[in-house]
Amino acid sequence: MEFSAAAYSGGEAPGCGTVNVALRATPAFTGTTPVSYHVSGTATASEDFTPLPGTVSITGGARAIPITILEDQMADDGETIVLTLTAANGYTVGSQGSTNITIVDDDGMTPPPPISAMPVVSVTGGGVVREGGEASFRVTATPAPPPG
Repeated sequence: MEFSAAAYSGGEAPGCGTVNVALRATPAFTGTTPVSYHVSGTATASEDFTPLPGTVSITGGARAIPITILEDQMADDGETIVLTLTAANGYTVGSQGSTNITIVDDDGMTPPPPISAMPVVSVTGGGVVREGGEASFRVTATPAPPPG
């Protein structure tokens, strides 16, 4: 029993909210077998994702664990959910016994300032410039943008 991939990602943005984490059994189970997994990571159940039961029943060779990502309205650096398979009677854990799900945050972007707060930029040229001569320009912004 193992996960089909080492990593998945899902976003908080509308339409990105479910990640289907695939499991595979080789050889396939002949009957229904409960498979247990441990949930850890930096994400918090009920705040960042719908709580997971820690067990899924598999019939045959494959099954997905759907993980619903929740919009938390908080800016963060992206959180993770780690699923780790737990060995039990009826199966052993393969080489891909854990997987990481990264939650892509949609709240960390700073909205642009309103148009009324945008500076007006002016460029003023010097006098007449002859070919090969030097030109000078003055650039101003009102109001002046913050330093940095």
